[in-house]
Amino acid sequence: RHTRYPLVTGVQTCALPIYSSPPELTSASLSSTSIDLSQPGSGMVGLSIGIKDNLAGFQGGFFTFRSPSGNNFLQIYAGTFVSGTTRNGTYSGSSPLSSMAEAGLWTLESAYLSDAAGNSIWKTAPELGSLLPGLQSLSFQVSNPSGDSSPPELTSASLSSTSIDLSQPGSGMVGLSKIGRAHV
Repeated sequence: RHTRYPLVTGVQTCALPIYSSPPELTSASLSSTSIDLSQPGSGMVGLSIGIKDNLAGFQGGFFTFRSPSGNNFLQIYAGTFVSGTTRNGTYSGSSPLSSMAEAGLWTLESAYLSDAAGNSIWKTAPELGSLLPGLQSLSFQVSNPSGDSSPPELTSASLSSTSIDLSQPGSGMVGLSKIGRAHV
């Protein structure tokens, strides 16, 4: 009997593990839950996280916090190794708040975690809360008598020219003559 594919004997096969699991967040805490920006040097927000990663090792993660108005965000990169191992350890990070940061309760918006193999996970605060109870309420209170929660507002604009002749060198530029900010 003729076979198109001859039978190969003496070959052993083995399954190689395919690593595709993202890091697992085991804990998260802030260095302070109350920040008074009227005090010199008090504008740093610190974060400590516990991470498990079963093979490649943790590389880093971003935690994003939203201001009360939703107009401002603070992103903290937690990638500084503190203790344990890269597969089961503690990491930290910090970010400065602007001296004009909005007063009120800043809440966790989302988190992104990545390992050395490129496996990553991105979750919103409610999704993080289902993975690690209580995490969705991770927040800090900002006191700031000079906080600014209003975005810039365009109050006027005019064109420097209403026609453009592209055959003339340097005539393809259009500029705004005035941008102002409304004060409320």
